[in-house]
Amino acid sequence: VMDYIDGETLDDYLAECGDGFSTQRRRDAECAEVGDGVAAALRDDGRARTPGAPLGGLPESEVLRILRPIAAALDYAHSEGVVHRDVKPANIMIRKDGTPFILDFGIAREIQETMTRVTGKLSSGTLLYMSPEQLNGDAPKPAQDVYSFAAMAYECLKGEPPFVRGDISDQIKNKVPESLPGGPRSCAAAIMSGLAKNPEDRPPSCAAVLGEGIGRVEHVERVEHAESDRGGARRRGGLVKALVKVVSAFALIGAFVLGALFVADWMGRPSKKDAIQSIIANMVKIPDKGFKMGMYEVTQAQWQAVMGENPSKFKYWFKWNNPVENVSWNDCKKFLGRLNALPEVEASGLAFRLPTEEEWEYACKAGGTGDYCRLADGTEITESIVARVAWYDDNSEDETHPVGQKKPNAFGLYDMHGNVWEWCGGKENASGTLLALRGGSWGSCARECRSSGRGRLHPRDRDWVYGFRLCCSVKDEAYGEQVERDRADRQQGHGACAAIEDPLDEYLAPAPSHQQGGMGPIVPIVMIVIVVYLVRSAVRRYSKNRGLRKNDG
Repeated sequence: VMDYIDGETLDDYLAECGDGFSTQRRRDAECAEVGDGVAAALRDDGRARTPGAPLGGLPESEVLRILRPIAAALDYAHSEGVVHRDVKPANIMIRKDGTPFILDFGIAREIQETMTRVTGKLSSGTLLYMSPEQLNGDAPKPAQDVYSFAAMAYECLKGEPPFVRGDISDQIKNKVPESLPGGPRSCAAAIMSGLAKNPEDRPPSCAAVLGEGIGRVEHVERVEHAESDRGGARRRGGLVKALVKVVSAFALIGAFVLGALFVADWMGRPSKKDAIQSIIANMVKIPDKGFKMGMYEVTQAQWQAVMGENPSKFKYWFKWNNPVENVSWNDCKKFLGRLNALPEVEASGLAFRLPTEEEWEYACKAGGTGDYCRLADGTEITESIVARVAWYDDNSEDETHPVGQKKPNAFGLYDMHGNVWEWCGGKENASGTLLALRGGSWGSCARECRSSGRGRLHPRDRDWVYGFRLCCSVKDEAYGEQVERDRADRQQGHGACAAIEDPLDEYLAPAPSHQQGGMGPIVPIVMIVIVVYLVRSAVRRYSKNRGLRKNDG
């Protein structure tokens, strides 16, 4: 029983894929006589092929893929005492899935081809692949198959058998075939050793004919896989490295921008001296009244200069001129105590305090008779045009804005409407717990920002909409009166200063030593240095790991 193999012979495969020697060419080389008996190879079309014209073989990896199973099969047959005696491409079938098979086992001794009658002795085989001892009619031995196998491998690589022109049988016995090209890892040397004239000089097995080749193909496959893996790793590594570079670049740019913003923000903040001087210089005398009112709401820079910290919600990135907020009435009293204790303020002869509600409303209206202030040109502000003088819910974008950006009233006071609610001083209401705020804020509607608009809260309450404005008069008149009034209120047990154990001591408490603003630009500079160091360390570790992986590969 014989199996049917759906495929083609190695002979046809060579002719198709490698421009190899076809069956017709072999017959022509063995049987055709030209001139004085020298055999010549013919083209498939019957015309003589130019001697020495190159033929294309298969790639070495493809040859090894096909012949490795064949070598194993022949060596197994030899171990069982069977010699094939007719190893040639025509007896190798390649199934459509690429699996090779060797044919004609067991019949080599019975089938005698006329083309083998070249020695005068009966010898089965095909001339182009016969060994010298097989031509001489010696007894079959595995070394004969080794030679035939080497001749077939030779053809697979070069595109033609070792001898195809002239007296082939004489050349098989006496002439050394043309060497196969190949590097130190090529199987060419082993194949050439398989074509040795002396059987003892040949490799001991067909597998040994490909011994270096098998080792090489495994090595090549490993190298190809390794190269593929390394190529993939290089591509992945290249992407990762590019990503690291991009992230590093963005990190460095971000750190630089962030640091620059910190430095610019710090440099843009007024110094403590300038902030205190701005408080003193920006007090406006209210006509026909014995007090002065701050031209602006107290700013974050001024609060920072006096208190050494900034409680505001909206306090970052160039907001030093925004009004301070998130302060309670008690916080304002602490601020006043520390401010009035400063040498610059004492030298100015001023005593700062919170305005009373009456003072605040009079200063806000600036001689106006409507619900809002009057401008210097006599315009009476109404609800429809309140945006000229106020930051409120329709235009504030839910945050405070730098003081002094809107139009001032007729007394030269800014932001009396909107931006932040302003705490007022004076006695608490009848309940004994609530104090007034006036003017509305960035979150108020226009109606809440009227001159008469007011809110009432506990002295300890804080919010992002609560700020204040300073008022002052001559120190020996107003400051002393305010202290005595606060002390009397506390003694009665219901004053707004009940939260302060000793108002005078609290007002005169020294400012904390860190009121200069802390570390200044040192913090952003240190941040930049740390970010740069971390990024560079990450890149170095990545490069080192890549180098170790390459060495391991």
